[in-house]
Order: sequence, then C-alpha cells, then structure tokens
Amino acid sequence: MSNPIQLRLLWVLLFVATPGLAQDGILWKIESKTATSYLLGTIHSEDPRVLQLADTIKPQLDKSRSFTAELDLNLENSLTAAMAMLIQDGKELPGLIGRTRYQRCLTYMASYGVPEMMLRQLKPWAVMAQLSMPKPQTGLFLDRLLYDYAVEQQKPVYGLETYEEQIGVFEKLSLQQQIILLDETLENFPKLDQQLQQLIALYLKHDLSGLQRYSDSLMKSGSEELMHGFNQSLITDRNHRMVERMQARLQEGNAFIAVGALHLPGEQGILHLLTQRGYRITPVY
Repeated sequence: MSNPIQLRLLWVLLFVATPGLAQDGILWKIESKTATSYLLGTIHSEDPRVLQLADTIKPQLDKSRSFTAELDLNLENSLTAAMAMLIQDGKELPGLIGRTRYQRCLTYMASYGVPEMMLRQLKPWAVMAQLSMPKPQTGLFLDRLLYDYAVEQQKPVYGLETYEEQIGVFEKLSLQQQIILLDETLENFPKLDQQLQQLIALYLKHDLSGLQRYSDSLMKSGSEELMHGFNQSLITDRNHRMVERMQARLQEGNAFIAVGALHLPGEQGILHLLTQRGYRITPVY
C-alpha cells in the first residue's frame, strides 16, 4: 500500500494468489508486441531493508523513459491531501465520535506527535488512516525514494490518480461507517507494529502464499459487509482505473510504474487485468 491514507485492514492485503502468474516477485516486466516496461509492487515502510531494494531496482529505472506512481508526489498534491483531512463545517472530532472514543484517539495520536489542537480538526477517517500507518521516522519510503530519484534524473513523472480521487473513497463513507472502521483500528492498534514487522518479513522474502494466509487471518476480525464494499472502492475500482491510465505510458514503452503491492494480484488485480489486454507479464525480482 503506497500512499498516506491507506487503511490498515486493507493495507495488509499485499498479495494473494494470482491466476496464471508466478507466485513470487515484486518487480514485473510488461511486454507488448512493440514495447517493454516495468511494474513494481511497493510497501509503505521506512524499514531500511525495504529501502535497500531501491539499489536493486534502480538499474531498470535508470534505463526507463519515465516514472509513474499512484500519485504525483509533488508539494501541491500533498497540501491538497492535508486540507481534505480537516473538518470544514465548524464541528470538531469529539462531538462527532464521542468523548470516550476521542480520548483513545488522543492517546494513540500523541505517539505520532499530533497535538490535540490538530486532532480536534481531523475527520474520523483521517485519524483511522494515520493510526493505520507506521509511526514516521524519516518520511522516506520506497515510492518517495524512487520518485525523488526520477526527478533528480529529470525524467517525466506521472500519477495514475489524483488526491481528490483517492480521498473520495473515504469521503463517501458515512459517519457511522467511519466510526466502525475507526473502532476496529483502535482495537487493533496495539498489535500494529508486530503485524507490520511480519508483513515486511514476508514481503522481503517474496512469500506470497505466506502473505495471503497472514492477511486472511487479519481480515477475519473486520466488519465483513462494510469491508467488502470498501475493498471494492479502494482496491478493485482503482485497479481498473489505474490500468486504463497507464496505457499511454505502456504504449510509449520503457516506462517504470510503481503502485502499492496490493493492487497487483488477484482476478481483478493489475497483473491479471494487463494479461487480459494482451500484455505478457513475467517476474523479474
């Protein structure tokens, strides 16, 4: 999961079995009759072991004509995302979610360095999203590192989506739905670091079957009906949109595309959708 508003219960779904494709690999070659490009599945982590993967991946990026991520990670887009997380109608978070729940949020968000004055202005989904991510140390994760590297090389950089589109997935949630997801995040928060370490270990080993089993076990505690609909909006619908929008880069050829790894697998995943369009997909690393 490659952006700052990814939900923990879906972020853990990094990989599942992909019909007709090899079960290992985070870097994939995409070939058509006329062009070759590369697709990387990323994980949102500052873990040095994950960042070291950039050294293995950079040779493909060096040779590429362009770099594409889920989002163009420029300052303007980051500010747009930050503003969208704020309550705009004069209300405050305690009144929306209740004092007891708010106090739990206050305790956990303090560990992220978020002052109460700011917390009071955040939408419930924004708190849920923050508590779904590892505590930031450097602000440098794999997508960001590769994006900055491409900019330094003066390559054209593109985003497959806008922040408004990504945030729209959360904005469509009712207040009740946001509270349900927030409660699940608060309940699981003490286990987050341990779960993330396990996911990183499996990611580094490219153990897709292990990731699937572990992710399935975590998902069992979720609100099934709500999570199914949310997964459709956050993952499946966006997969189709991103595949459509990456066509211009793939037709140019020699493109390097990086998206959150959970967007790659499954019958509705990007890898399978590309094969349906006639591309040959093979794992590189």
